[in-house]
Amino acid sequence: MMLGDGNIRMNGKHALLSVQQKNKEFVDHLWIICNRFDIVVNPVKKLIRVDKRFNNTTIAYGFQTLTLPYFTDLYKRWYQKVGKTTVKIIPVDIEKFLTPLAIAYWVAGDGTFDKSKSRVIICTDNFTKEECDVLQDVLLKKYNIKTYLKLSGVKTKDQYRIVIPKKELEKFQTLVVDYLHSSIYYRIGL
Repeated sequence: MMLGDGNIRMNGKHALLSVQQKNKEFVDHLWIICNRFDIVVNPVKKLIRVDKRFNNTTIAYGFQTLTLPYFTDLYKRWYQKVGKTTVKIIPVDIEKFLTPLAIAYWVAGDGTFDKSKSRVIICTDNFTKEECDVLQDVLLKKYNIKTYLKLSGVKTKDQYRIVIPKKELEKFQTLVVDYLHSSIYYRIGL
């Protein structure tokens, strides 16, 4: 989850995990997992955001976990202070954590299927090019999945997305499908 929509923030001495996404069924699925470990108290909430600049309203669903030392450890691994800002980073030991399950939740949060070119695009806009290169290397070394980077250009000229091209799609789908919630299959073209 940390590669995608997972967001950890400090809350006093320890940290908590915050999950937000538009797909309510998937958020409910994540909440059920967290509830099994007794780390959530409140149910999933509907979040309505109004962007007055564009006269746009978006609806998402989300929840937060309890504040726990475990999340503090994750926070220290996944976040770094850059000036006055805290940014999410790729941990140096990402290779050992990038399992098929982790990749499935990554694509569930930040993946999109490009029907016109039969490819999966993973939105890695918030990571540096070097971090995207590391993720590509892990996908190639561990799973023999060849990817390429595509400039996103959404906010700045140095944002990249990882693309799983058509010729690698079946291999990628096979890797993650057993770990994906059925409400997310569309993100890998199924």
